[in-house]
Amino acid sequence: MTQRRIGLIGAGALALLGMAPAALRYPQTPVDNVSTTYFGTVVRDPYRWLEDGKSPEVQTWLGEQNKLARSYLDALPGREALAMRFHELLYIDTISAPERAGDRFFYMKHSSRDEKAILYWSPVGRPEEEHVLVDPNQFVATNNAALGESAVSLDGKLLAYTLKPNNSDEATLYVMEVATGKKSAVDVIPGARYGSPSWTPKGDGFYYTWIPPKDTVPVAERPGYAEVRYHALGTDPAKDRTVHEKTGNAKTFVNAELSRNGRWLIATVEHGWTRTDVEMMDLHAAKPTWTPLVVGQDARYIVDVDKGRFYVRTNDGAPKYRVMLVDPAHPARDQWKELIPERHDATLESSGILGHHLVLSYLKDVVSQVEVRDEAGKLVRAIELPTLGAIGGFTGNADDDLAYYSFQSFTYPTEIFETSLTTGKTS
Repeated sequence: MTQRRIGLIGAGALALLGMAPAALRYPQTPVDNVSTTYFGTVVRDPYRWLEDGKSPEVQTWLGEQNKLARSYLDALPGREALAMRFHELLYIDTISAPERAGDRFFYMKHSSRDEKAILYWSPVGRPEEEHVLVDPNQFVATNNAALGESAVSLDGKLLAYTLKPNNSDEATLYVMEVATGKKSAVDVIPGARYGSPSWTPKGDGFYYTWIPPKDTVPVAERPGYAEVRYHALGTDPAKDRTVHEKTGNAKTFVNAELSRNGRWLIATVEHGWTRTDVEMMDLHAAKPTWTPLVVGQDARYIVDVDKGRFYVRTNDGAPKYRVMLVDPAHPARDQWKELIPERHDATLESSGILGHHLVLSYLKDVVSQVEVRDEAGKLVRAIELPTLGAIGGFTGNADDDLAYYSFQSFTYPTEIFETSLTTGKTS
């Protein structure tokens, strides 16, 4: 049987290009007499054989399809001009807002000459002294590994990062000395697809999310096997202790983050994109145990910690989000206090504790607005942006007065700004 049906979009596109679909002689596509019964209903699936991408039949079929496509597309006029223009637009120099740890800045920079962005560091105050930390371009010719997550220890001396072979979701976590670029041969952790390493204040270990290898449990059930572990530097990762057990629910995602003072471990269990369960553990307690902060509510909760208080951004009772203040000594939901009410004219997209201030990023009429408030919720200032446009996420630490952000619009090229949370001075 010859398969000649073309979707409306494909047919319309070909018509606009001046060639009717009937002019193309498509390769034959065999039809199998395959069906499955779902709850008493028979569903035919004649092209199920195409799901095995490695089979010789599918490989042959793909080759013929590609040959047909190339015979037409390669003959279209203007392709070289388009390729040159796309190259001009896409291969440009870009840089991210820096993150500070200790006396170093860390940032991603993409050169127009490279396929992938490179992770750099430079000493604070000496941007000209630039050092490469991880360059994914060096892997293009081998396993084409992509840089996944990266987390710098609080003192800026160590980097935990993941590499994803062939740009896949699977990842392995590594640890590197920032000053020397030396990679640890011991601290190598497979199963770091969801990694998210969170360092201890001393930089002697980190918490991370681990998942079993894909061939050891059913693929569809793997997320339910994810668990939070603690890794002490220099020890065998296979012996890392489990801090938060697996949920057993493949529709959840578990993660944990340690507060900067090392006292509060906050675990989140995401149920899709609409619900978050949050638990807390006081690591200074005689017997640290998990205590529910909010569980079973059909809402999302994002927790920041500073000076022994929790600042929770949530859409619980506020579709456009608000910020609640929580005393961990009295974590019951009815003890929470509203700190930043919901704005009905704008959506609170992000919040964070920087320089012991609350930095709130709103979206109003598709335009970014940023407010700086003290930790009592009082408005300190609105950050004046160059024009109507979009903010890139703020970077900074609770203990540092300086914060950084990027800004761009359709007519304003991306720039990185530095601002003082105390004075408002921006450059």
